[in-house]
Amino acid sequence: MIISNCFVRTYLFGSKVARIQNKSFQCCVSTAKEGWFQKRSTIILEPKIGNTVGAGAAGLRPCGKVIYSPTLRESDRLQFHDVIAKTLDAFGEEGCTLEEALEQIFVDLKRRGIAVETINLAADQGQADVQFNLGMLYTNGEGDWQDDYAQAALRYRKAAEQGDARAQYNLGVLYYKGHGVPQDFAKAYFWFDLATAAEQDASLVEQTTKYRATKYRDEAASHLTPADLARVQQRVRKWFEEHQAKPQ
Repeated sequence: MIISNCFVRTYLFGSKVARIQNKSFQCCVSTAKEGWFQKRSTIILEPKIGNTVGAGAAGLRPCGKVIYSPTLRESDRLQFHDVIAKTLDAFGEEGCTLEEALEQIFVDLKRRGIAVETINLAADQGQADVQFNLGMLYTNGEGDWQDDYAQAALRYRKAAEQGDARAQYNLGVLYYKGHGVPQDFAKAYFWFDLATAAEQDASLVEQTTKYRATKYRDEAASHLTPADLARVQQRVRKWFEEHQAKPQ
């Protein structure tokens, strides 16, 4: 599995757990409280197939998550756990893939105001958005924080290498603080500098990312010698050349 054992235990021993096996797929649906604010959410996990490097004992990886509206009562959130499990099983028996089933369920939950956020990770694991969402899921996990950050760094890197500025910024933060990776101000500067390349007409999220990345980049630079700074700036220029982009 690609999440820490502690994070998995939070859900596999959570308030409600349902294991599903139908003719199309297998998965586990679990609802638990997580994080500092103990928000209740439902996570869907599927068996990890193939390479199990970094896998835990449960042999599962996350493929979807539902964060419920804070206006829902506790009993309602647990009730929707059952609805999700039963609907997933029904879609599977009809021949839907797990990705298709989650997509239909998530659209309905958001349309009805039941969920404030849904994350479908059963989609193509190579997509930058998917990798970024995985990184966010691991970063916000509960329990063994060092393990969660290490897995977050892995996922952020995959998205960052595809040019995702949010992932570049988050990976820079991990290197700057030494969370999940050895503290390295040169690598932090590298990823922060890439994240500052948002266009002037970029979205608010991209502009905010650029502002924060610029601030952290300058702080990281203060920890580097002139020679080290010159080397990492050369790395940045080379990256932009190889990716046919220009720094702002």
